[in-house]
Amino acid sequence: MSMNSYKRDSVVADMSKGKNTSVASIDLSTIPKTNFTYRIIKDPVKSQILFYDKIIRNDFVYEENPAFKWKISEEKKNIGNLRCQAAFLSYAGRQYKAWFTNDIPISDGPYKFYGLPGLIVEIEDSKKQYKFELLSYKNIAEKPLLWISEKRVNGKKVTKQDFYQALKNTQDNFISEIAKSGFTLDSNAEAKVKDKMKRKNNPIELNP
Repeated sequence: MSMNSYKRDSVVADMSKGKNTSVASIDLSTIPKTNFTYRIIKDPVKSQILFYDKIIRNDFVYEENPAFKWKISEEKKNIGNLRCQAAFLSYAGRQYKAWFTNDIPISDGPYKFYGLPGLIVEIEDSKKQYKFELLSYKNIAEKPLLWISEKRVNGKKVTKQDFYQALKNTQDNFISEIAKSGFTLDSNAEAKVKDKMKRKNNPIELNP
């Protein structure tokens, strides 16, 4: 989860616990924006990932049981004040190099990645198109609450393959899909949407 996603969830979690009972009491402009629409819940014990996302106005959820086959290297370096070690992974059509640290013995990382002896501090694909970096960390007294809307939790359950096929179909026919959802776009908005979709043709998972 990105930092802004976490901050947004924290605001909503506070509301759900009664710290903010009125929407009017919240300055919405101060809530961080994020480009990540998905939510990921991991259960390493079951080797299970639940992936929540939406396509236009439709919410979906799929389950994945990835068998991450990490290859740990003897290569080491310091990242900030953390002693890190390299590991390599092939996943969904990309080759990754990760740096994990035993200084934080948590077997987790960004996106769907987990399964190393320590926290993943940095991970990047071999084409240098996707990179995740740990910006900061701190100890917290209570377990953070990841907020997922009821609508999204109750999203349509599909297979991973069906989700990505629906996503591809929507991207290929975005304007018509928008129209089916009840929206209308003027020519300027339509041109902007087409340009945005062209820039989304490099997904993190090349072979989902």
